[in-house]
Amino acid sequence: MKNIIQSVKGTRDFYPEQMTIRTWLYDLLRQVSESFGYQEWEAPFLESLELYAAKSSEEIVREQSYVFEDRGGKMITLRPELTPSLARMVAQKQNELVFPLRWWSFGPFWRYERPQKGRTREFFQWNVDLLGPNSPESDAENVAVLATLFKTVGLTPKEVCIMVSDRRLLDAQLNAFAVPPESRAAVSAWIDRRDKLSAEAWRANARELGLSDQQLSKVEAMLADKDLWKTSAELPRFFEAIGSLGLSDYVRFDAGVVRGFTYYTGTVFEAWEVGGDIKRAI
Repeated sequence: MKNIIQSVKGTRDFYPEQMTIRTWLYDLLRQVSESFGYQEWEAPFLESLELYAAKSSEEIVREQSYVFEDRGGKMITLRPELTPSLARMVAQKQNELVFPLRWWSFGPFWRYERPQKGRTREFFQWNVDLLGPNSPESDAENVAVLATLFKTVGLTPKEVCIMVSDRRLLDAQLNAFAVPPESRAAVSAWIDRRDKLSAEAWRANARELGLSDQQLSKVEAMLADKDLWKTSAELPRFFEAIGSLGLSDYVRFDAGVVRGFTYYTGTVFEAWEVGGDIKRAI
């Protein structure tokens, strides 16, 4: 047999049996999204690199994007995420749109990362965006959509959990720990890597960032404090709203949830597989 040209590293082929599962998931995402009043939308797979340089993280732009120069000399990227495209599209028609906007989409994205189990360079992402309201209750709605998906497919709180925190709470804590404002982005990124490094390497990184032993101890105590959310101005209202929706069992507070992008300034959350052997963000 002649040599067969392989697919590009980090991508996947979808034969009919895999496509059946993908279509089932897509239909389920549509069902859950529309049950909360969200409308489907889509953006181009190709965007100007300039858009991501302005709206996304430096790591995404410099290290993880698929970038090429088109025949007209313009720098183009395969979209690594959707938020910059969302911002562009809303800005283009901001005088025509009626807020609040409830938009959802599901499609492919690309990041030039090291392929690993459960993480490929080409991946599919469900985006659910509520634009206009700025309140703990609107944040709770966003989380509730995700929790409802888990509940609909039969996943229990013993198998999946949505970890929630707030960047404003983190910033207040770092200020109390006397972390200089110019160092907080790097310290936040360090906290975000806690589960990706060994304890020794993580603590060594703290010293490289200039944190004292006292500051390191305070950060570790903060991460262990499960009641810290009660000191937040927003999170008590958030958890009350989640409770009123009957989804409290799926949601818990975790001060270590940071999210890496600089445009995250309020409530942040991640869903984790907690019942099996993997125990990672999903």
